[in-house]
Amino acid sequence: MCQQLRLQPDIHSLFEWAQYLAAAIAKIRFDTIFYIAPLSTIYPCSIDEDYNESFSAEVRKTKDIK
Repeated sequence: MCQQLRLQPDIHSLFEWAQYLAAAIAKIRFDTIFYIAPLSTIYPCSIDEDYNESFSAEVRKTKDIK
């Protein structure tokens, strides 16, 4: 996303947003931390609300939204 929008977020402004720990019964366990960073510009985004877990969110430039 940062490459597509030609952004370079300030890594010193990262905010710890969420942590995910894989279930104990998983063969491989992941302990993952997700971060968010503030941007100087607000970009529109498209997120499907299907009341299931979100796996991804897509950020698009306004001119690309149909």
